Amino acid sequence: MRLAALTLASTLALAAAAAAEARPISFAAQAPQDGGLVLPLASDADLATRGAVLDPTVRAAVARALASAKFDYKAGSSLSLRGLGAYDEILILGAKPAEGSALTAVDLQNLGGQAARATAKSERPTAFVATGLGDPLQPAVGAALGAYRFAASYKTKTPGEAAEPQALVVVTPDAAAAQAAYARQGRALAEAVAFARDLTTEPANIVYPEVFVERTRAAFRGVSGVTIEALDVPAMQKLGMNAILSVGQGSPRPPRLLIVEYRGAGAGGPRWC
Repeated sequence: MRLAALTLASTLALAAAAAAEARPISFAAQAPQDGGLVLPLASDADLATRGAVLDPTVRAAVARALASAKFDYKAGSSLSLRGLGAYDEILILGAKPAEGSALTAVDLQNLGGQAARATAKSERPTAFVATGLGDPLQPAVGAALGAYRFAASYKTKTPGEAAEPQALVVVTPDAAAAQAAYARQGRALAEAVAFARDLTTEPANIVYPEVFVERTRAAFRGVSGVTIEALDVPAMQKLGMNAILSVGQGSPRPPRLLIVEYRGAGAGGPRWC
């Protein structure tokens, strides 16, 4: 019993540590003049809009580099430029939408994810310029999803590896509204996806039914409108859940059936299980 309690405590601690190492996402009305800079561009004309944060001399150098590289601006394309101005790196991302359409929420999330992955090892904060791009919440969510790292506490840090991931700052004119939207919706979505990824990635000797239940309880602790019920073996036997019980007989860990129920704010709100 003591060993089981210690194992459960250690896995919960690992989950908390991994969450603490998540890359910070924030918003600002103006881009910094140093660190990393990400410019999503759909055409050379976009450089005048999103590249307005650059000194004219640096902006002209970026334009020459884009022309020299014959950059196609297609989704998934990228061009890394270093040694320009005071920036560690200026990363150009292709943001050209499909012909005859505009960038979708998924397109914007993909751009944010691409930026997060490409700048994961940056030693200073990175600014993602979203001015005129669309809903700034979407690249922020994409960046949070793209920055996901599994159970960093399991790994030994290599020499020179940053102790903590550096912030990714989404630059948008109405930064306060975007920050509020991310706090209200975006962060919860990113944390929920990371939680699900952690649970499905870890081995079964670490996350077994009892741990799954306790991690879920911990994740929802303090969230209003949520009730959690965990059915043990006797409860499932009483309900005739023989399929689950039969599968569980192949493991030394007894099965559990977890029911998470959420009701929206206010009486009579929608019920989600």
